[in-house]
Amino acid sequence: MAGPVVSIPLKEPLSQTQLREIDVWLGSVASVQEGKVGDWDFWIRETEPLGFHSEAYEALPFILTFQPTERPEDYNGPDGNPIAEFIQEHEDERNQWLSHLGYYPKVDLIIGAMVSRPPIIVNRILSHLALEMASRFGGWVDVDDLVWPPAHHWSYRPDLPLPLREYEKDPLPGRILTFFRTKNQVREPYFQILDIEAFGAWLRHPLFFLIK
Repeated sequence: MAGPVVSIPLKEPLSQTQLREIDVWLGSVASVQEGKVGDWDFWIRETEPLGFHSEAYEALPFILTFQPTERPEDYNGPDGNPIAEFIQEHEDERNQWLSHLGYYPKVDLIIGAMVSRPPIIVNRILSHLALEMASRFGGWVDVDDLVWPPAHHWSYRPDLPLPLREYEKDPLPGRILTFFRTKNQVREPYFQILDIEAFGAWLRHPLFFLIK
C-alpha cells in the first residue's frame, strides 16, 4: 500500500445490516465505488461530503476492508513453524488491550490510502473516513504509530512558525491509550489508539499528520 493506513478495532464483526450501511455511506461520499460489500475500492474527489474543503485534485484512491486480529500465520517463521518471540509479543499486546478496554478486538476495520500525495489532503481524507467509521462502530482509531506528544515527528512539519513546545502546551481532550513493546530488553511506546474526541481534536490540531 502506497499511503497511510488506520484501523478501527471492533469488539465483534459487523452485521450485514451494518455493512450495507457503510456501502450506502461510501456511495454518498465517493466519486467512484467498486468491489464487493465488505471489501471496497473507492475514489474521493470532492471533500465537502466529508465535512471539509480542499483545493481541487484528481480523484484519490482508498480501500476499506476487514481483517481478523487473530491470524496464526502471523506468528510463523519462513519454515511455517510458530516463533515463540512472535507469540509472546502477541500475548503482550493482547493483555494490554484487555487492560485498557476490557476486551481484545476480534476484527480490524482497515482504511488505507493507495497514494501518499498530496500528503495533507490524503491524510485529512483518510482521517475523516476513520472518524466517521469510529463514530458509527468502534469508538477508537488505531493510528499504528505514536502521535502525542508529537516531538519525535517534528521533521514532518517544518513549515510551522512556532517552536514545537508552543503547540504541546495543551493536551488533547479525550483519551489516548499507549501500547508498549519490549525491544532489545527495553520497554518502549509502540503505538496509540485515540477515542473519537481525541482523534477529532488531533485532526484539527496544527501538528496533525499521519505516518505512512
